[in-house]
Amino acid sequence: MTKKKKEKQNKFKEIYRRFKREIKLHEKSIEVIGSYAYKSDKKILKKLESILDKAKDKRLNLSVTDIEVLMEVYNEHPDQSFLFRKNTIVSIVSLLDDVFSSIFRDYYLQNPDKLSLENQSINYTELGHVSKINEAKNYLINKEIEAILIKQGIKSRFEILKNEMDVSIPDNNEHLLEVNKLIKTRNLIVHNSCCIDQEYSKKYGDEKLKKGDRIPLSEQYLKNTLSLVFYIGSYILQSVQLKQFSKKLESNDFILNDVMHELVKKENYTFLKEMYNFAKDSDLDDINKKMIVINFCIGLKKQGKSLSHIDKVLEQEDWSVEEPTIELCLSALKEDHDDFYSKLETLIKNKKISKRELLDWEIFSLYRRKTKFRKIVKKVIE
Repeated sequence: MTKKKKEKQNKFKEIYRRFKREIKLHEKSIEVIGSYAYKSDKKILKKLESILDKAKDKRLNLSVTDIEVLMEVYNEHPDQSFLFRKNTIVSIVSLLDDVFSSIFRDYYLQNPDKLSLENQSINYTELGHVSKINEAKNYLINKEIEAILIKQGIKSRFEILKNEMDVSIPDNNEHLLEVNKLIKTRNLIVHNSCCIDQEYSKKYGDEKLKKGDRIPLSEQYLKNTLSLVFYIGSYILQSVQLKQFSKKLESNDFILNDVMHELVKKENYTFLKEMYNFAKDSDLDDINKKMIVINFCIGLKKQGKSLSHIDKVLEQEDWSVEEPTIELCLSALKEDHDDFYSKLETLIKNKKISKRELLDWEIFSLYRRKTKFRKIVKKVIE
């Protein structure tokens, strides 16, 4: 494989790494900063209520001090929790924009003839903004991407992937509807003070939500949105990568197994099943196929599915392979505990499993509470 092709493969992995890193940062932000904002709001509201209760229950006029405290709290309380959630939604949508932007930039660099007619040439005025040929190319591509991401909307993005690039896109209409709702919500946050307009009310509202009402943004909605964006972004990245390289890809260049692993960790089982179905129809090498099945079966096991149910999925793959870590995973999934512990000890002794893998791999989540497992890995972890 040429150096140029290898760099291009790694480019997809780099986009995914950056995307996943930002997803994790947002998860931590929701957990820590979002929680802090909520507690701060609650504390201030409690202070307000105590002053109002004093006036109401004791039928007393508020003192000057009480009024000053009330005004201070009122003036300094911007509803931090809601402000955090609005900003988070805008930031989450930007993550998806970045994935689309990276994909389209690469596509138009390879296929400049696919640019819209207005962006296949540069006028005299625009020439004043560039000094080199590459700058001119980037200028035109940036204009094209800006039009797609901002003016044309999410529907146009998927149409380009499917119709122009011949790339598979998620086929679950409910997920695509939620993405459309998310983009609309972001636009209303930025341009309409997060208030519902007629289009939102008609498409996504209910009897309780009417035009002019503030869009409800719960913590759970943030988490669900982050999961949706991770799924959509990862799906199209892998789909574009497979379309461009297919069998030319080396095993460790696929991003799909890491996606599956993350979905198991997050317990996003609906997305896990859909990603598994996508993988089954993809042209993957043998090891990746097996790891896809294993990750899916770990998810089934964590959902409480029976051993016979899991066996039926495993039977679809040929497991006659001498790969110690895969054999270890099979022992765990088939609940052959003695064999699992024996293989684990051997792998640890031969330094085939690292401390990070023992802490991170989801196959070990099936054993981490067991005393024998803890004893075996104790020396490695410590």
